[in-house]
Amino acid sequence: LRTDVAAMVGVLRSQGIAPGDRVAQLSENCYEWLLVDFACLLSHAVHVPLHASLSGFQALEQILHAQADLV
Repeated sequence: LRTDVAAMVGVLRSQGIAPGDRVAQLSENCYEWLLVDFACLLSHAVHVPLHASLSGFQALEQILHAQADLV
C-alpha cells in the first residue's frame, strides 16, 4: 500500500497538484479510491470523491462547485 500511495503522490505532483488543490475522483469503492485518498492526504490536497452512480450532469455540477483542479 505504501509503495502504491507513493506512486500516486508522484502522479499528483506530475499533474501540478499543490497543497490545497482539489482532486475530484469519480469511482466505485475500490483499492484505487483508497490510493487517491491517501495520496491527497500526503500531498495536502483536498480529495473530492464523486460516487459512480451520479449522472454526467450531476458529476459535472459537483466538479464545478468544488472548483476541482484535477479530475
